[in-house]
Amino acid sequence: MTAQSTTGVSVEELSDLVEFDVPFETAGDATVICEIPGVQAPDYVHDDISPDGWQLQSGWSGQQSAAGRYRGPTMHPSETLSSAMAAHVLTGPGRWVVTAAYSTSPDGPDDEPCGWYLLKAEDRT
Repeated sequence: MTAQSTTGVSVEELSDLVEFDVPFETAGDATVICEIPGVQAPDYVHDDISPDGWQLQSGWSGQQSAAGRYRGPTMHPSETLSSAMAAHVLTGPGRWVVTAAYSTSPDGPDDEPCGWYLLKAEDRT
């Protein structure tokens, strides 16, 4: 796998550029580096629990309910990595990944995703 760098990425293009479970980096200047050698996505993310080394990103969903706007990390399957979320990713340097969200019922983990998550790698200092 060879890292692929794309410059001048717009908020409209980001969702089409990145793939589920393939970490990517942003430089903060609309440069996106995909397919980073040696970097793996978390195996399984469920119940809004951040996996080791990654932080779930919250507050980006446009979902509404009678209780008000949903501010948690689970994005609805119909939502995309675009708009304000994409602008946040493109202007904030870091390592990111989009991955499926799973929930756990009393019978155990669901096999089908209930949505998706955007995760940011914790600082590697």
